[in-house]
Amino acid sequence: MSNTEITYLLVISDSKLYIVLESRFDKKKREYYIKKTNSEIEIKLPLKDIVINNLSFLQPNKKVTNFNSLYELWNTLFKKNNIYEISDFVLQAIKFYKIDSIGSLQVFIELFNKEFIFFKIVDNDKVYLNPKNIIEKIKNNINQKKKSRDLSEEFVNNAIQGLKIERNKFQNQISQISSYLSGFSDYQKSFISLIKKNKNLISDDEILDWGKKLNLFDSTFEPFYLRNKLSNLFSYNELDTKLTINKDHHNQTLSSFTIDDESTYDYDDAITIEKNNDKYILYVHVANFSDYFDYGSIYDNDAKKRISTIYTPLENFDLYRKDIVERIGLKEGETREVISIKFNISNFNLENYEVLNNFIKVEKNYSYKEFDEILPLNDDFKFLDTFTRSLNNERIKSADFESFNPELSISYDETRKLFLKTHGNYISSRIISELMILSNRLISEYMIDNSIPSIFRSQDESSNLEVTKIKGNRDFSFYRNVAQIGISTTPKPHYGLGLDSYLQYTSPIRRYYDSLIMRQLDSFLKNQSLFFSKDKIDEIIQGTIPLLESNKAKSKNAYKHWALKLIKQDKIDELIGYIYSDIKDKYIIFFNEYNFFDSIPKINCKRIYRENDKIRITFEFIDSNTLNIHNIQDIL
Repeated sequence: MSNTEITYLLVISDSKLYIVLESRFDKKKREYYIKKTNSEIEIKLPLKDIVINNLSFLQPNKKVTNFNSLYELWNTLFKKNNIYEISDFVLQAIKFYKIDSIGSLQVFIELFNKEFIFFKIVDNDKVYLNPKNIIEKIKNNINQKKKSRDLSEEFVNNAIQGLKIERNKFQNQISQISSYLSGFSDYQKSFISLIKKNKNLISDDEILDWGKKLNLFDSTFEPFYLRNKLSNLFSYNELDTKLTINKDHHNQTLSSFTIDDESTYDYDDAITIEKNNDKYILYVHVANFSDYFDYGSIYDNDAKKRISTIYTPLENFDLYRKDIVERIGLKEGETREVISIKFNISNFNLENYEVLNNFIKVEKNYSYKEFDEILPLNDDFKFLDTFTRSLNNERIKSADFESFNPELSISYDETRKLFLKTHGNYISSRIISELMILSNRLISEYMIDNSIPSIFRSQDESSNLEVTKIKGNRDFSFYRNVAQIGISTTPKPHYGLGLDSYLQYTSPIRRYYDSLIMRQLDSFLKNQSLFFSKDKIDEIIQGTIPLLESNKAKSKNAYKHWALKLIKQDKIDELIGYIYSDIKDKYIIFFNEYNFFDSIPKINCKRIYRENDKIRITFEFIDSNTLNIHNIQDIL
């Protein structure tokens, strides 16, 4: 094809203009076939995408004109109209700039395609001219972005040179880093990339540590909490309740004590032991704050959204604000209203029980460790040990599970160093666990016998249950094919615990469902009336099950976050785990020493593994903020 035969077309694609070469035109189908510059490949082009089908009035090889700004063109055209057909707009631009060559038009088109201050293409066939107020707004945004970009570069340069970061001056940059670490989107990727590149930072954890060293963030700042929507901000600021403790109550105030972890402050269950000749009277008391604030109040609604307390080493995310927890908890030295189960026990056998309202005076908040130390010296405490062992031995005869893996938690010492705790090692932990199971079972029976609607927990029989006991650096068992827990107003057996019916009411300060049962019991005991109908409880369950599932995931993630921080703190570079399952292209690993799951791609494994196999792994680095162990590799 000679130069005289070349036909240039102006076309539109994805709201951009392009100059192309016409190859041929099919008159019958009315379709253009074009070739891109320096290409012999034909492309079919719909007629609607042709802006100008012949640019032969422009010379192909004349000197090219450059354009610095399209302001003059906008100013001239805007006086006439603010919207033009694309072909008309281009022809007017050619006339305005006296464009006489394809090369000059190409320069104009490239500038126009980048332009967004004065013009924009609408409906893929028109050019819209922005009014002055929009142009000013766009220019201001550009200036702000330039100012921010310049500040960001100054921020990074100051950090590189070790200069002090002025918080007021660089507040936007600090906020951007916080947003990035917290999983939000209001940050500039180029700024974060600049930090990573210049400071050689790879993980979020490294950026966080760097920020804390520069005093950009408080030492307790954990963006993981914001990333996972964990907050101790409530809808209320001051507690406005109607109840003060009734000093003129008619019930006897019972002396009692609590047994909990040493870090506990939300005490919601207590014990009283009385001996009558050769018989014991044992009370299990549960905090009752039904009259302290109303169901449906702002305090209750906040608790409903949170559904249950989430525990972490440095702070907990409670159902209620800390000052409320202090006022309603069974705190040492305080008198509190409770709902009690009174057990009459003879020869370590439960003869009968009674549910009643009570007031108690809390004499002591024991830790598990403290209680275990004095248990051998106290006959009443030794009775609790023997009685709960008997309860456990009898219960597990019908239970799917003889025992559970030891409960682990992560705490910190006075130097803020993290460490693992195993609660199952304490006798008192088993005592409390078995007493709470007994209390919850009997309250479920009480609800059924008195036709009181409640929130029951059930578990079908795990007919194909597979239990694999593994001896390792921390003994544990794998439980597979376990039946799911059910929550409903219909009582059913709980085969996992070996009980005919079951519910949870012993932790109303920590679990929202327990507080509903507390209110239901309180109303029945005081007034012989129902606070909630069955339909109302069904409605509450239906509306909160998604919150419950979300809360479980948050709690699990929070634990893993701190477990990963513990591994980093102790500078562990190898981990031992066991294969839980084989899923397509990866293995699921349970790291029993730290009690969390992760996965390894099979492509990163040097051997083939089967379920329950031991696996040793190494990794590139840990990012606890995003819960990632990067580049896991097995070790032979």
